[in-house]
Amino acid sequence: MADLLWDDVSSFLDPDLMESLPDMRVPDASVQDWQAVLDLVAETGQRPGPRHRRPGSR
Repeated sequence: MADLLWDDVSSFLDPDLMESLPDMRVPDASVQDWQAVLDLVAETGQRPGPRHRRPGSR
């Protein structure tokens, strides 16, 4: 999953472009799986959301 970059997916999570956030489902994901995701986000310093908009974007 290390090759998944925020710039590659940020448009899918931009409510200004998509009008709403997508419904997401991850079959068979456990609490431990989600904890691993949160740990990775914290470890890499990623902060998904509108704060990652590029200069000049809405």
